[in-house]
Amino acid sequence: MGLGQSLFAPTSIDFRIIGEKGVAQRLLEEAEQKDFYVEECRDDHANTLARRGSTYGAREMPAEEVSFLKVIVENARDHLPLRLRTELTGPVWLVALDRSAEGGMPHTRPDQIICYPDVYRTFSVSTLLHELWHVHQRLYIGWWTEVFRRMGWERWVSEDDLPLTLESHRRFNPDTLDAPLWCFQQTWLPIPVFRDVVSPKVDEVDVWFYHISLKYHVKSIPRELKAEYHPSLPLSAYEHPRELTAYLLSEPERYRDCPAFQKLASEVGDISFPVVT
Repeated sequence: MGLGQSLFAPTSIDFRIIGEKGVAQRLLEEAEQKDFYVEECRDDHANTLARRGSTYGAREMPAEEVSFLKVIVENARDHLPLRLRTELTGPVWLVALDRSAEGGMPHTRPDQIICYPDVYRTFSVSTLLHELWHVHQRLYIGWWTEVFRRMGWERWVSEDDLPLTLESHRRFNPDTLDAPLWCFQQTWLPIPVFRDVVSPKVDEVDVWFYHISLKYHVKSIPRELKAEYHPSLPLSAYEHPRELTAYLLSEPERYRDCPAFQKLASEVGDISFPVVT
């Protein structure tokens, strides 16, 4: 049995599409009391500057958008992995944000909220699966920490040891805020850094790789990571093992031909992959 599974576990995720702005905003306010994401961004100079001119808040969801989202949810339902269907036991809330929020990028907030600024531009079945895995990663952080450890990742808690040029320009990610930094094979620490440090934008980020013992950083993917992960993964995936595993699990046919996928599959089992119908 997997995490939280029982013979009587639910067989489907309870998706709740929130069309009303007021209800959605209350959900975001409850999430903020748990992760303090907006406050963290406001307290950091670079992250505040990167979000200038944008609004992080709920918006009303038009009827046609609700209908579009319902189609995506129904198309995904038959493909949802058994682990997600049985371990995400509470409602999963789908909330529309102001279109300027987070550079248009979908993301998650506690405990089981999926946020998107523009459903037409960024949302698909694979995106929904990707975000559901971020929900799962946050809820089962202890289990995922052990999975990551066996895949060569360990949490890095010595933020004060990072070069100021990296830490002071590090982009905050709501999907990873609770455990933002992880080191691969006790050597490489990926860090998402704003591309333009003078005039940063939340959707213009490069991943730098910091060598924790030799104290230097590079922008090219280190050979140790290249040897493990699929070459077609987007560079942004390398910022965190949560992102890497969410890509591998949401699009297995695309990324299965790499050592990291085989290791992940042995750790999480067949019940973690989309159902093929």
